[in-house]
Amino acid sequence: MPLIAMAIYLRYMLFVVINPAFSRFILIVMFSCTVLFPLISIFIMKSNKSISSVHMPTKEERRWPLLFGTFFFVLAHVLIKFATEKVSGTDGLNNVAIAGIATMMLCTLINMFYKLSIHMAAIGGLTGMLVALAPRGDNYMFYLILFLVFASGLVGFARLKLSAHSSGQVAAGYAAGFLSQYLILGFLSPRILSII
Repeated sequence: MPLIAMAIYLRYMLFVVINPAFSRFILIVMFSCTVLFPLISIFIMKSNKSISSVHMPTKEERRWPLLFGTFFFVLAHVLIKFATEKVSGTDGLNNVAIAGIATMMLCTLINMFYKLSIHMAAIGGLTGMLVALAPRGDNYMFYLILFLVFASGLVGFARLKLSAHSSGQVAAGYAAGFLSQYLILGFLSPRILSII
């Protein structure tokens, strides 16, 4: 979802002309830090028997994967911040990365006390990002938001159908993702985000 979020931002929200190589770099960073590295770390933990399954059925098993995921997101933020300092008009990319870190930190904190759905947090975060940034986007944003609301329902249904989560865990995950993204991107000023 973070990779999709960044791709959507580059396509629909970045109102400056940039070198295609810059876009590729940002997407490679997001793929490496939010897909590849976390997957590698999960399979290493599985081989070390730190977790019983890649599905991580208990909140205790999710603790380290979430912490690693947060660390990798911070790494993505550092790399993106370095890249955006050299290209004017691209500060918003860094803001998306900061919001992603906030979502990961909130999920990690909640997971200490309650097992929430990370799948729902991911799609909820993407929806919250688009809702927060919609006033600055183009006409396609409305249709993307509608699609994501529908997709969120499908993901939630799938998690319940698979008995992977309770309805409360599904709702908590969606709320954590949506609110963290919406509040940070919708209400924190760009000046504050630029300091981070």
